[in-house]
Amino acid sequence: MTGENGLNGSRPNAAGRDVMDDFLNRIGRVELLTPTQEQELGRAVQEGLAARIELETGEDLAPEERRRLQRAVARGDRARREFVEANLRLVVSIARNYRTSGVDLADLVQEGNVGLLRAVERFDPTFGVRFSTYATYWIRQAVRHGMSRMGHAIALPDEKRALLMEVRRAEERLTQTLGRSPHEDEV
Repeated sequence: MTGENGLNGSRPNAAGRDVMDDFLNRIGRVELLTPTQEQELGRAVQEGLAARIELETGEDLAPEERRRLQRAVARGDRARREFVEANLRLVVSIARNYRTSGVDLADLVQEGNVGLLRAVERFDPTFGVRFSTYATYWIRQAVRHGMSRMGHAIALPDEKRALLMEVRRAEERLTQTLGRSPHEDEV
């Protein structure tokens, strides 16, 4: 059986558990965003990205225009950081669903964070959906991609990997229910 942080039942060292526990405690203290805050942060991120592009491409900018754009970039960076910090719990909750894959939970969270960053940059506040709904797709995609790189010596198509995970979960449930390893036909 796979442990939460370890591979194939092995336990991570105490330092690894302490780091992960500290991380989980810190993200648990961050307040969740309201829909209005999500909209405001989403607009700030988009404005910051647009300002960054304008700064990079605009060679003949007046000094006051350059400062205005730099302030927009800084606001966008702050908004991105706040967005990410408020949604790290979402990444952990999604990553936990994949922990039976043989990949360490910390690695799954790291991959999920890549998806979260992508979602923050692509989120359009005019979509009319909550950010968590939008971000779930990107986080899952990043976690699955990371699993395919790290979890298997042989790369498997997504649908085969999902089927394999389903079989492993069924085996774990049957082992707990039956008190023994299930036979192939029982799985």
